[in-house]
Amino acid sequence: MSLPMEYQLRLQSNDGRVIQFSLDDQGWQTKYREALDNARLIEFIPTNDNLPPVVLPLGNGRRFICVSRVFGSPGMGAMFRLYGFGWQATVAGRNVKHIIWIYPGGSVEVAEEPVLIHEILPRIMERLRGNSMPE
Repeated sequence: MSLPMEYQLRLQSNDGRVIQFSLDDQGWQTKYREALDNARLIEFIPTNDNLPPVVLPLGNGRRFICVSRVFGSPGMGAMFRLYGFGWQATVAGRNVKHIIWIYPGGSVEVAEEPVLIHEILPRIMERLRGNSMPE
């Protein structure tokens, strides 16, 4: 079970092409792999006016990455997948990552692993169970 993504992704490639799609579209990573690999800028466009836009510059050897983590309890009937978007590059022979975790409600965290999730998870689980709690 998951909450719908509240962002669309807009890619700007080096040749000026712009592609925009919903993050809820099945298979978007495969369908747009080449465009993601050649993007110079990725924008997260909110579908809700209360959320901030997020911009991820690429280029200079930076490669787009998407990671996810699952939180919750299957026994409690609610699981939540959190997505992180960012880039990785080889710098001085080391793999360097920069990941932006975008939470429901508009919170944004820049970290290798999501830490803020432990504060936000109770509200997310209530939303998944259908008991709306204030953000």
